[in-house]
Amino acid sequence: MGAAGGSNFDTESAFSNPVFGAMTSYGATQPTLGRGQTQALRDKVDEWKPVVQIVGCCCVVPMLATGIVLTVLSKKIPQTCNTGIDRVFTGLGVVYIVMAALAGCGFACLGSKVIDLVKHLMVKMKYEGEHRDEEAHKEEAELSDEQERLVGLACPLVCCLFLGMWVAYAFWILGIVAAAKNSHGKCGSGPTVFWVLLAVMACCNFCTVGVIRVNKQ
Repeated sequence: MGAAGGSNFDTESAFSNPVFGAMTSYGATQPTLGRGQTQALRDKVDEWKPVVQIVGCCCVVPMLATGIVLTVLSKKIPQTCNTGIDRVFTGLGVVYIVMAALAGCGFACLGSKVIDLVKHLMVKMKYEGEHRDEEAHKEEAELSDEQERLVGLACPLVCCLFLGMWVAYAFWILGIVAAAKNSHGKCGSGPTVFWVLLAVMACCNFCTVGVIRVNKQ
């Protein structure tokens, strides 16, 4: 009886011990702290979604403006012009407007998908570093699903944009031929405007290539 009472006393003393209580509390809060840190990481990555949309606007708006300007300029070519430069302006305008629409859809639909992909990757790496294998496998599965959805959406858009780019190059070449034929001044200022636009586009392309090469280094 006394032994039983002593055993009961020891158990109660152990549970009432401040050190034991602190250890129990620590063990209970560890998963909560881990989940809190993971959610903070997710929220931090999600903060980049508006940045992607802003970058998309910076890319789409100039392209759309270029298409509208070219389309308007096609209406300014005199009817006496028989070199076809008015059709070049119209074709380029339509191509750039369509490409701007496709790029806008791409940034709107794919931008958040790319951020979600990065988020799953970072969370997966965090779980692996903490040896939380089960949660890491779950994130890896979600990462694979995101990759499949991203590829399925990106392939048609990227193919259409590449096609549009080559069509635009073809129209620029036709424009060079048409502008060079303006020997009798029948097209007004159309050829001059074309040469100016061609020079501006060439400078923009060279600057873009230069920035990309500098960033790679």
